[in-house]
Parts: sequence; structure tokens; C-alpha cells
Amino acid sequence: MKTETDELGLFARKWVEKTFAKRCGMKIDKFLDLIEELENQIDNSELNIDWYATSLTKLASYFDQNIENAKGWIKDPDELEKAIKVLQERK
Repeated sequence: MKTETDELGLFARKWVEKTFAKRCGMKIDKFLDLIEELENQIDNSELNIDWYATSLTKLASYFDQNIENAKGWIKDPDELEKAIKVLQERK
């Protein structure tokens, strides 16, 4: 996700970063760190599962909203199908 965001133009990149932070409660880099930390700590009995579950639920909601947004932004049916597929895979 970070790679695709970095490839966007300045305006689009700033909009995506701001929207992600607003919907997910943290910046993209922080979220990627969180996922890596979760992967490394998955067997730790002291892991705060509730906090991770809440964060991952926010991430899923972010992708759900992006799917809905794509339906309004992308007019080409083939491109829309590709975008929705990618977003669903990430969710």
C-alpha cells in the first residue's frame, strides 16, 4: 500500500495519506509497523488483542469505503473491476 501511495502525484498522495489517517486512526507507516509487530508477537500471551482487533477493523472499513469510492471515481468498467479486486484482496 505504501508503494502505491508513494507513486501517486502530490495532491493525490496527500489526500490518500490524510484519508487513511482519519479513517484508521494512524498514518500508513505506523499501520505497517503495527502489522509487522502483530506478526512478530502473534504467539505472545500478553498481546493486547482488543487493540489490534480494533485497528484491523478500522483498516477493513477503510478498504470498504475505498471500494465504494472507486465505484464513483472509476468510470471504465474493466479498471473498476481491477481496483475492486485489489481492494478486496487487501481487506
